Amino acid sequence: MVRSSLAVLVIDENRIRASIIEAGLREAGHERVTVIHDVAGIARRIAEIEPDVIVID
Repeated sequence: MVRSSLAVLVIDENRIRASIIEAGLREAGHERVTVIHDVAGIARRIAEIEPDVIVID
């Protein structure tokens, strides 16, 4: 069985919290993690990234 990596998008204006979430996801084995701190133009960014999972705080 081939496992594909999920594309995870983290949206959080708090950079410290976002980096903690990102580190936890990477430690759990997720390689495709993108972090966005600025919500301006967020719909366009989501369309570009095409994430499987979005974590919003």
